[in-house]
Amino acid sequence: NTVLDLGSGNGRNILFLANEFKVKGIGFDISDVAVSQSKKKAEGLPLEFHRRSISGDLCIPDRSVMLVLDMMTSHYLSHEEREKLRNEIDRVLEPGGFLFFKSFLAEGDLHAERLLREHPGKEPHTYIHPKIGAQEYVWTEDRLREFFGKTFIVRKIYKSQKHLSHGKAFRRRTITAYLEKPWEMA
Repeated sequence: NTVLDLGSGNGRNILFLANEFKVKGIGFDISDVAVSQSKKKAEGLPLEFHRRSISGDLCIPDRSVMLVLDMMTSHYLSHEEREKLRNEIDRVLEPGGFLFFKSFLAEGDLHAERLLREHPGKEPHTYIHPKIGAQEYVWTEDRLREFFGKTFIVRKIYKSQKHLSHGKAFRRRTITAYLEKPWEMA
């Protein structure tokens, strides 16, 4: 019962799963500070944390993970890197395993509309974040279903509400998907 947390940050999600459900886990994050904090909090638990990008090979054995978390992480990747990551997640997940995915939603998000218009990225459906200078991808439900439906069964999609205050956007919309790796037929 191994969980892989892509962009684990301070480890809060995987720490919760280890404490509550006794799972083993691996967390990847690009921040030295986050990885250091996670390691301290995980002392005595079957968790390991590594400072690394989530792009490229995951260096985890085939079919060795029951759950992958991608919570607000892979939207920084290029299209090619997102495809590679999807394929790597498929490789490391055991049949019947799940990918829990959360990212920015373009539909009905006034911030996303403005960022796409005023700060377009190099690839379709991306913008360059004006404060951090990173390219970010925003999803629609249709694009998410098409992208992940090639590999996974889309079990559920949830879209956050439109967050408006006095007619102006004040919070980003997100899309969450529960995706299952199919069982193989003999």
